[in-house]
Amino acid sequence: MLLEDSFDKEVAHRVPRWYREQMPDARSILLAPVMMKNRCVAMICGDWGPTACTGGLSDAEMESISLLTREISASFLRPAEHR
Repeated sequence: MLLEDSFDKEVAHRVPRWYREQMPDARSILLAPVMMKNRCVAMICGDWGPTACTGGLSDAEMESISLLTREISASFLRPAEHR
């Protein structure tokens, strides 16, 4: 999920309180779930600081994020000796 303007009154209530407390100036926020067996086990969180990320993310950026979350998920399933 990409929140382009986390301070917009229609969006602000969706920003997790812990995130807002830790990064109070984050305007645009990316939240990408790491899924295992149809359950969210972790989140990748990113922001652009006080700068807004207008126009969304490109297809290539979205694919990179998707690959990263899948790799993290797969790493949880690997035996310790293969890490």
